[in-house]
Amino acid sequence: MSDLSLLLEPYDAVFFDVWGVLFDGESLLPGALEALETVSALRFPAVLITNASWPAELVRRLLIDGGLPEELLPPVLTAGDVAGGLLASQWRDARVYVHGNERHQTLIGDLRRADSPSTADVILGALAQPLPDSSRDAAARGVPLLCANPDLDAPTSRGVLRCAGATAAEYRELGGPVVLCGKPDRRIYQAARDLLGCNKPLAIGDSIPTDLVGAQNAGIDALLINTRGYSAEALRDELAVAGVPAPVAVWPTLAG
Repeated sequence: MSDLSLLLEPYDAVFFDVWGVLFDGESLLPGALEALETVSALRFPAVLITNASWPAELVRRLLIDGGLPEELLPPVLTAGDVAGGLLASQWRDARVYVHGNERHQTLIGDLRRADSPSTADVILGALAQPLPDSSRDAAARGVPLLCANPDLDAPTSRGVLRCAGATAAEYRELGGPVVLCGKPDRRIYQAARDLLGCNKPLAIGDSIPTDLVGAQNAGIDALLINTRGYSAEALRDELAVAGVPAPVAVWPTLAG
């Protein structure tokens, strides 16, 4: 019996993070394939929840191209899709400025587009690059920014890269309201629970500010994959700063 199957015994589902746990942006990380083979063999309910700002189908395609057999791929929930759902339900008649690329335009469907933050009723923040200067006017008017990737940064095969969460933090510093559409907000966890119909899932992630804080916000246990290389002392300090309890375990990779 694998370390993962033993760890999952008290739980009825598992929520996998993607970047830093299963994938580095180009290829699968150590233990990723074996972990998904384990949950597949056990017929154990699983979902991938990621702060990627893209639609789920693009993340699925990346993982398959990165070497993950399609038959092992669980359902995928992305922060981008959560943002798109919020726009469709709460800003149906709004003008949306998309701070993103062509992949992000699909998230707003047939909603009206604004050419600039200064003419927008709501901003979809999906890029790591800073917002245009006109965002100062938007912040002063109280225009909300829906952050489609709350990560401040993410480990990749090219090093640690800035993410859209950093842009959202800058907008908040201007006085603009920010709505987080992925981890650590509870919405994406509730969507995963609703999808699987589970009561006691285990979350697996590599980030304390998003994965562990998000698990605490959702009231569930977490396993930390130490992709970021925390020492024992640094880990204690980071957990204390975040105000979260120690995870059920800390593994260097999904291989245990």
